[in-house]
Amino acid sequence: MSSGFAGFSDTFAQWACQPNLDLDDKDGTEARLACLDTVACMIIGASEHQSIAAMSAMESGEALGKVKPVGGGVGLSLFAASFVNGVRAHAIDYDDFEFSGSTHPSAALFGALCSLAQLKSLTINQVCDAWIVGYEALIWLGQAFGYSHYEKGWHSSATLGPIGVAAAVSKALDLTTLQMSYAMSLAASYSAGLKAQFGTDTKAIHLGNASEAGLRAAFLAMENVTSNREVWDVSKGYFDLFGTTQSSGFDFITQKMEFGQAVKKFPVARKIWPSCAYTHRAIFGAQNLRSKFSSTDEIVGIRVKLPKPFYDVAHFGVPTTASEARFSVKYCFAAGLISEKVTCKDFDDQIIQEEKRQKLTDLVEIEAYDLPAGDSGEFSHNTVEKITISLRTGHVHEIEVIDVPGDSNNPMTDSQIIQKAIECGICRSTAEAFLAADGNTSVLQTGLLDQNNETILEGVSANE
Repeated sequence: MSSGFAGFSDTFAQWACQPNLDLDDKDGTEARLACLDTVACMIIGASEHQSIAAMSAMESGEALGKVKPVGGGVGLSLFAASFVNGVRAHAIDYDDFEFSGSTHPSAALFGALCSLAQLKSLTINQVCDAWIVGYEALIWLGQAFGYSHYEKGWHSSATLGPIGVAAAVSKALDLTTLQMSYAMSLAASYSAGLKAQFGTDTKAIHLGNASEAGLRAAFLAMENVTSNREVWDVSKGYFDLFGTTQSSGFDFITQKMEFGQAVKKFPVARKIWPSCAYTHRAIFGAQNLRSKFSSTDEIVGIRVKLPKPFYDVAHFGVPTTASEARFSVKYCFAAGLISEKVTCKDFDDQIIQEEKRQKLTDLVEIEAYDLPAGDSGEFSHNTVEKITISLRTGHVHEIEVIDVPGDSNNPMTDSQIIQKAIECGICRSTAEAFLAADGNTSVLQTGLLDQNNETILEGVSANE
């Protein structure tokens, strides 16, 4: 990350943050006139349908009561809690993902649904049905755009995410078909998020935005706010702006969609390690090479050959922050060599700065290769990674990695997911009771949303 003032925002901020902007009286007059004119527009516009609907939607969220974000904290509005939930779910990149649209589906979907469930007493079945609807929307959107949308530079979780959340919340609120369609179309206007933000705090903010925006879109649709339901295919519409020449498009996908099959045909991938999925092969390869040496001091060379699109995402070298470390193939490989089991502790700021880790990270060389045009970007035989370590003795050890634990081809077991939940701060009995509960049980009654990490922060085990 550059520390100098080089970009537009740095240059602009240098001027804007001066105590005295050296403006003349005309500038101040223009600002006052703009304020007066705009406030006048707010007042006259308050009686219009859009304004009344917007107020009603926001009041509905407030009137339902305060919501505590999952993980603890003070009560917030429904919309604010959804935003915080989405951010928390994606904060350490430990949440699930899918390959159809290259999104992190559950962080955004459950960010909103877990907030709504506290105020609407939604049952487990209702929440799960809503998640399935949202997941279906994300999968088929992903099929319309393909990997090229993500590869172009869009963070799909932020562009497609609001639409999936809008569909999920519409289902949970039992909206009409027309209202759900309006909500999804409206949510398309919230689509935004750049992959260029990866390696910074903003990536997690994208998921919070998606969660809150989709929820807000559903509440606005509930107040019968209209939107262009043909926005997907019209000239200069959603596909024109976000699609590429390699994208299949909505006409093709509309004919190919198999409703209710998304989870089966495009399974969720859950993470064993708290870092970008494109670093997981490096971690897995490193873990398998640990037996080839007695000390990392014996290593004189490391080479990781991987697809260029993967490295474009996880491209950081020697990291300076935890966010960069989670998006550094080099660091994650070093962590895999050093740690018997890579955990959240490997991404602590102090651990990252250890001289041994920094030197080993710096030793990693990357060889990035191009994928065939139109490749889906999945972990497959087309995207194999080859990892080589050279030792002082002259010995060279290689490993090829395709599937890793946790991906859709090698899913985590129920017991592994429960263990992960425990390590994240959920007590075993609550996790097991939630999975075994009758589907008509209110999510609130399971106690799952009452779990928090305060005991972990205090250094006390939460597993008892």
